[in-house]
Amino acid sequence: MSFLFWLIITLPLPLAHNSRLTSAFAENRITRFHMGVDFSTNHRDGIPVVAVEDGEVVRIKSSFFGLGKVLYVKGKSRNIYVYAHLERFRKDLERLVRSLQYKNKRFFLDHFPEQKPKVKKGKIIGYSGESGAGPPHLHFEIRRNMDIAFNPAFYFNVNHNLKFKGVRLLSPLGIFDLREEDTTKIPERFNILVKCSYFVHLKIIIDNDTVAVVELDSIPYSKNSLAQIFYLYEGGRYSDSYFRLTGYKDIIPPVVKKTIPEVKLATGVHRFTVIVMDLQGREYFFNYSVKVERKGLIPTIPKDPLFTEYGVIFPDGSIFNQKTGTKDDIYILKIEKDKSTELVLPGLKLKFSEGSFPWDFWIGVKWKGDTLTLFPAYPPLVKPIQLTSSLGEIYARNGNKVSFLGIKEAKLKTLGKIFYARDSLPPEVKLLHISQKKIIFSLKDNLSGILADSIKLYIDGRWVPAEYDIDNNILTYRVLFSDLDPQLYKGKHDINLKIMDRAYNKTIFHRTIWLK
Repeated sequence: MSFLFWLIITLPLPLAHNSRLTSAFAENRITRFHMGVDFSTNHRDGIPVVAVEDGEVVRIKSSFFGLGKVLYVKGKSRNIYVYAHLERFRKDLERLVRSLQYKNKRFFLDHFPEQKPKVKKGKIIGYSGESGAGPPHLHFEIRRNMDIAFNPAFYFNVNHNLKFKGVRLLSPLGIFDLREEDTTKIPERFNILVKCSYFVHLKIIIDNDTVAVVELDSIPYSKNSLAQIFYLYEGGRYSDSYFRLTGYKDIIPPVVKKTIPEVKLATGVHRFTVIVMDLQGREYFFNYSVKVERKGLIPTIPKDPLFTEYGVIFPDGSIFNQKTGTKDDIYILKIEKDKSTELVLPGLKLKFSEGSFPWDFWIGVKWKGDTLTLFPAYPPLVKPIQLTSSLGEIYARNGNKVSFLGIKEAKLKTLGKIFYARDSLPPEVKLLHISQKKIIFSLKDNLSGILADSIKLYIDGRWVPAEYDIDNNILTYRVLFSDLDPQLYKGKHDINLKIMDRAYNKTIFHRTIWLK
């Protein structure tokens, strides 16, 4: 795609008020790229969302997870525009969704309408919200044939400052951060990392040779998971992540347009230049001076060390604990790229299929009590790791957050702390509010979490579509249509709520109430 593209096609913003970008295209989401952009709604729901082009609705989704309530609109240009995390749809679309939910007796919906509703450029198609994951905002994508996502920055006149945070060289001898005002002494062989966001094009030039190019123009969905090898493991999320420009061999992320397996420099001083283009097409130049003093310091086959909370794992598998100055009781497992590898421990088994990693890789394994620690937490996985257990349900712990992974088996896309437990307590239900317009419950489970598809709410014996806010554990039923929805008139009403947690513990809540 031409970097002058946004000068040719400029679309209106999808929000009916001035907004700013809060997340850019291709940002790090640990196991994937961010395939669109996020617009701020200033922490508010209900901001009108408008069509950016004349077209028709080709798909409607409703879910508690991921993108939440989503509209897919095909424009006259044949682009498909995705509007996600909506609070509600345009009235006729909301009625269509509600009717299908009652027909299927299920809140979750993925509908491809035969008679495609029309939309007009600049007219309201829905309202922003926080359905699915995350706080209030609008997630917006531009796709072609559903299988390729394009950077919306090429289509909008959006203004966001470039965030360039530096260049880092990585070798088994250590980390070398480049500084514009200094000449940095470096080894002769290394790989290049950069931390930069809100850009569309980035080029690395050493002396007069271009060694790497990144273009954030489009990403095929089939290669979305390659974010795990593009962004450095143990890096930050969102815009606070270093990404790798060199060091690739057989598998290369789709945003990397030019690269080399490793950088090799002769002894002496070299000029290092980074050229970055921001969202408005402006170019920025960052110049560095580096000096290679002598050869022979780098192993013949260099590998990146793993920087973990335990210390540094070097290519030979040795580990040095930086915190204590001693070695930990940690097993270092080498995963060869072209071989299937199994790690068998009492009560559990880890299986790495052939090609799990894009190169030979080392992971650290530590087992203490009921907790298995695998690190680095965010390795460059190409295929998920299969974990089977007879010890109990499988959970991941990240700080104070606990995530349910499975009962007897799980597919791991990240590593970190994994523990085993038995959830024998059913979920708790509390009725928080009831009026003629809505009913609100709080749902709580002590460990495995609510099994969202198990939620069934009945009012006066009739199933109703209740929406579950997974971030806040709130379940809400709203009366929207007088001819579709069971009404909460004054008088007696029977309320029945059935839910299960992910360990299949059941709770049935029944209450007879009188509305005055």
